Amino acid sequence: MDLVDRRAVEHVLDRVASELGPIDLVVNNHGSFRAFGPIWKCDADVWWQDVEINLRGTFHTCRVVAPAMLARGKGRIVNLVIGGAGNSFPNGSGYASSKAAIMRFTECLNDTTGAGGVLAFAVDPGLVRTSMTELQLFSEAGRTYLPNIQQLFDDGVNIPPSRAAALIADIGAGRFDTLAGRLLRAIDDLELLEREMNDIVARDARALRFSGVEQAKL
Repeated sequence: MDLVDRRAVEHVLDRVASELGPIDLVVNNHGSFRAFGPIWKCDADVWWQDVEINLRGTFHTCRVVAPAMLARGKGRIVNLVIGGAGNSFPNGSGYASSKAAIMRFTECLNDTTGAGGVLAFAVDPGLVRTSMTELQLFSEAGRTYLPNIQQLFDDGVNIPPSRAAALIADIGAGRFDTLAGRLLRAIDDLELLEREMNDIVARDARALRFSGVEQAKL
């Protein structure tokens, strides 16, 4: 389906629920990263398409499933975030901006629905070899503006997708409910992460925050 098309998302997810039963877990694993380079060099339409697919697509799926989950008093939503969600990503500004927005959106969603039993999580799968990274590695723009991606793979940074899958399975089973609204990573030691959950919450870590700036309480 076209994730940017709200009605298409509504139709498909309604069909899934009607044919297969209530949706208890949603994983927003879609992603687009095709605009490489300084913003004045990028195709403006492609830059915006990256943002729309990543952010608007996530919004659309969550908007459909959350009310039904709340009506049943349970559900978990996992939104994948990575590159640029917590740091600058030169020459990847569209992708980074969308992923940072998804991180904040996840927190807002969880704070809205958590009391009703619907928990949202952000998951960083790490650098995984996919068709999206192949475009970065082999396109002319990717080689020009994102040479560090090739260097990372050369250095052996290549996270198996099974790591994120195992983490998400544990999230779906409720293992990390204490960390709802926060960032979990595929590279985490899950046993250690489980032991540190209360400390993470106490420190307000694994969240999108301004470092060193006093936050106004609204």
